[in-house]
Amino acid sequence: MGQSFESSIEPTVVLNLLIVDNSIAFTGAFKAAFNQAVILSDKYNVSFLINKKSANARLLNELGIPHYSLHLRELRRSLIDIILYLPLLIINSFRLVRLLKNQKIDVIQINDYYNLLGVLSKLMGYKGKLITYVRLLPSSTPFGLDKLWFWFAQKFSHKVIVVSDAVLTEIPQRINVVRIYDPVQFFEKYPIRSDVFSANEFKFLYLANYTKGKGQEYAIYAFMKALQKNPNIRLDFFGGDFGLEKNRVFRMELEQMVVIAGLNDVIKFYDFVQDIEDVIKDHSVLLNFSISESFSMTCAEASFYGRPVIATRCGGPEEIIENRVSGLLVPVGDISAMADAMISLSLDRGAAMQMGVAGSRRIRQMFSVVAYKNHFLNALNS
Repeated sequence: MGQSFESSIEPTVVLNLLIVDNSIAFTGAFKAAFNQAVILSDKYNVSFLINKKSANARLLNELGIPHYSLHLRELRRSLIDIILYLPLLIINSFRLVRLLKNQKIDVIQINDYYNLLGVLSKLMGYKGKLITYVRLLPSSTPFGLDKLWFWFAQKFSHKVIVVSDAVLTEIPQRINVVRIYDPVQFFEKYPIRSDVFSANEFKFLYLANYTKGKGQEYAIYAFMKALQKNPNIRLDFFGGDFGLEKNRVFRMELEQMVVIAGLNDVIKFYDFVQDIEDVIKDHSVLLNFSISESFSMTCAEASFYGRPVIATRCGGPEEIIENRVSGLLVPVGDISAMADAMISLSLDRGAAMQMGVAGSRRIRQMFSVVAYKNHFLNALNS
């Protein structure tokens, strides 16, 4: 007798992937990992291990994505953090190994290489594959630990994935290191809006958390210079503070700068917003004047939704933005160049709109979901 059709079909093997992310807020790194979970859902049962203080638990709950939590601690420049870091890391590693065994995890992914939980789990006998992401420019890490962290990641990981060529140029080339751009999994709920380019007020958007190094202060100084040439421009800041006092203080310092300059009517500050698409489409141009960026999800988002970007040559944005085609690139810290770029696009709105169209086309081709999925699966299986 011939074999039945049903019995001749090989069952699809779905593996278990655990993503470890120790951020406490909705960061670009977490968003990339979340997009990854959605994209790989047909190949992997994806779950997350997050910080007990993470605000991302609510999102994971809403979408029914399994998650676990630990008291994760980052190595920071404070005595108490340094004292508690190592013993807590060891304790959490034992807990993680137990979780990996109980949940039969086939692959563990560390969402940034400074988190050593993956390395210790391998040292403690974990037999599955370890994937380690490098989402920061190594030169921007504290304590000069980037070389040591990368050595551990490369030594114990099946693959080390860097998110941009900017990161790739800063690390030693190894056979298990591969560059894969973050998945850009965006959806459009709202129609294309071109009215923002013809409105009386030309609005710039700064979409970044209130942390030093993101460049908000440069935007304020550049805006002051640009306002002298075009009184119809406006600037809106959106972002969160991670619940940290130093970030709240930084936001207050920025607001005080605006008060002293008497620009309260034209520069506004807002909290973190969930509906990114609506905010981006309500503005004409996105600004990103960071000192250092390994990728920049906000630049990718703005381009996807048809908005030109003015960004510093700080790493990742240089790969996302094609200068004078989908936006303008300026030197880090060069306030005059930032102001000139803002004046240029606010006075030539037709060019700004054309750059937005070009950026949308570029992002959809360069960061396709299909390309990401193929690259990730090939890296995992090679």
